[in-house]
Amino acid sequence: MLNGPLIDLEQVDTNGRLIAVSLASLGDLRWLCVVVVAILSLSTLVARYLSRKFLRSYFLFSQTRVPTLEEALSQGEGTAVEFKRGLSDDEGRTGAAEEEFLKTVAAFANSGDGVIFIGIDDTAKVKGLDLDATRRDRLERKIGQLVRNRIRPRPPIQVTFQRVNDREVACVTVARGEALAYLLGGAIYRRHGSADIQAQPEDLAQLVAQYAL
Repeated sequence: MLNGPLIDLEQVDTNGRLIAVSLASLGDLRWLCVVVVAILSLSTLVARYLSRKFLRSYFLFSQTRVPTLEEALSQGEGTAVEFKRGLSDDEGRTGAAEEEFLKTVAAFANSGDGVIFIGIDDTAKVKGLDLDATRRDRLERKIGQLVRNRIRPRPPIQVTFQRVNDREVACVTVARGEALAYLLGGAIYRRHGSADIQAQPEDLAQLVAQYAL
């Protein structure tokens, strides 16, 4: 408890007669000022960090240029487009489909902007995903957990959903972030045409030349 000077709090009636006297401790005003300043400073730093983080993410994706779903279906897979039939419904499962998905995310993050459409097979045929609100949230959460747990550092991604002929498709946009390279299991993947390939020494030199500054 703070100790400080005691002051008189007096109450008088309309005739100026004293009717009550009490003592109240104001505490140590210096420490009170220090606490207030510290709280304000911390709040300012937290607000600045959050605003920079979210604004940077907003401007990053606002400047990202990837094909639309209609363009992707017309052009097929390529340097900025990948189709995936689907992922497991089990949030904790990491099978072959999840591994291939992560390779593509890492490859896009290292090579440039790209988008992964989940619910479309390799022939650009829309199969769709059987999603209600709960399954949609589960899929979005699984994608975030996969990327966060397996790729270092975490690349910037954005998950949205679109409907095509009453069939739902998940769209995972991957932006080229600020890191020099993004590693999956200690390996660097790059996009080459419609394939995800492990980077070679000459690819690393190119990454350094492009993104080191």
